[in-house]
Amino acid sequence: GLVRLELTVSNGNKRNFVLLFGDSTTDGFDYGYDARTIDPQEDDLNSFLNNKKMVIQSFAPINNDKVVDLVFNSSGTFNYTIEMIDIENIPEDQDVYLRDHLTDTYFNLRNGAYSFSSEINGEDSNRFDIVFESGETLSNEEFLNDNTIIYVNNTEDMLYVKGLTTK
Repeated sequence: GLVRLELTVSNGNKRNFVLLFGDSTTDGFDYGYDARTIDPQEDDLNSFLNNKKMVIQSFAPINNDKVVDLVFNSSGTFNYTIEMIDIENIPEDQDVYLRDHLTDTYFNLRNGAYSFSSEINGEDSNRFDIVFESGETLSNEEFLNDNTIIYVNNTEDMLYVKGLTTK
């Protein structure tokens, strides 16, 4: 399977990188499959393997425990989006989440682009991961109302619910 991600910066810069999953590759370095980033950008997002930034990284098959470490670079105060622009040979029912440790949220990249801002200037290897199971307590099977919006504001310790029509 293949997942192509794109970081877009409000100043117009973009970065694409690829994650590959298959039976003939491992979660370690796979010669001929993995490629290091050779043109690092000031505003950048890459996968991370053995303390090296990767623009293409291969893995063993997807499972619910798999975590893909990402490293984010920011040159100042900008708005960003992370979007899954291509997905191939991965079952349609397999979710792909971006976990943002700063906001303590999981965003399903199958639902569009994740938007955020950053005020750091430098490298952050602890903010983002790609995971394949949400750490949130409600699942899609438990909650099926399309008109309901749930939002957690972690800085205020508040849960907002809009459009709830059932108990």
